[in-house]
Amino acid sequence: MKARAPGKVVVSGAYAVLEGAPCIVTAVDRYVVADDERDASYVADEVVAAMQPPFPWIDATALREQGRKLGLGSSAAIVVASLATRHPEWLTSAAGLNELYTRALHAHRSAQGGGSGVDVAASTFGRTQAYWFRAEQPGIAAPVELPKVNYAVWSCQSAASTRQFLQRVAHLRATRPALHAQVLKALGTAAEDAHDACVQGSADRWLAALDAQATALDDLGHHAGIPIFTPDVRTLRRLAESDGAVVLPAGAGGGDIALFISHQPPSSALQEARQRLGLQPLRLQLAARGVHVVEPTEQAGC
Repeated sequence: MKARAPGKVVVSGAYAVLEGAPCIVTAVDRYVVADDERDASYVADEVVAAMQPPFPWIDATALREQGRKLGLGSSAAIVVASLATRHPEWLTSAAGLNELYTRALHAHRSAQGGGSGVDVAASTFGRTQAYWFRAEQPGIAAPVELPKVNYAVWSCQSAASTRQFLQRVAHLRATRPALHAQVLKALGTAAEDAHDACVQGSADRWLAALDAQATALDDLGHHAGIPIFTPDVRTLRRLAESDGAVVLPAGAGGGDIALFISHQPPSSALQEARQRLGLQPLRLQLAARGVHVVEPTEQAGC
């Protein structure tokens, strides 16, 4: 059988999620496909940690472009889709999905040496989720809806290393704890506001909370010595501000993908700047379906 699990975009709550703040993550309609009727040509460490052989064949090309990862959570989607081929019965109930999520999360954390698990939750449950990290146990996911504004996802020219960024933030905590606490408090407050905006469906409050997060993320990057905002994304943010729009890195930042969020579509000036800087629009839909068995009508797309 074949199973599909979606990639994800972390819209709100990066870094702050590890301090207890809510994260907003949305699944995207770019899927990893696992097929247990074909021999595996590649086996990810996360899959080895999750299950016994034989391992399913994996296709993660939808989460890549021009030979590099897009930063859409391919490792999480791979382990979730792989487990679904072994346990399709888990996909038929809420309890089963929770079991799949827990198994995939433990394997993902084991292979990667930690992590919030937000990408595993997105691949499992799909749609848009508010997520709360819990150390040493599964995080909590609750469905929410993104406020009704314009969203665009842009692929950056540079690739990011979330693990290295987290190490630098941990170093900031160890060497300058008061400054770390100050910046993370600002991020946490903005993340709480963003969650409340989703619950209330308030577009204005949502944009304000994301703009506050962008400022705090830039501050965190400055103090930790990491380019959470790359120069290109910072340039686009400044241009967007004059239109009342928000441009910020998705997730941990440093490249991979950037988000445009506004009441209006991107202006012609912003689009020209994006093209000049080499950021490419990604064709995808947000709030996509979570892990599921591939039906006959979907076979052609696999």
